[in-house]
Amino acid sequence: MLESKRGRGMEVTADAPKLCDVRRREIVRSRLRDVLREAAGGGLSADEVLSLVADEWARLGGRGRDRAREERA
Repeated sequence: MLESKRGRGMEVTADAPKLCDVRRREIVRSRLRDVLREAAGGGLSADEVLSLVADEWARLGGRGRDRAREERA
């Protein structure tokens, strides 16, 4: 995300926002995978997990919902 510019030091690359977004998604996906393993191991159904996710998402005020909707369109 940083590149060395001769005589100018380090600069943020033009691709930095996209790279950060990709990395953030990788981190979230990894954490979700761990949580889903734990939920499955605890006997929760997919519907129960989805309900828990929806409840927690609502508690956060649904932040990011518009962005996700735009990406699917």
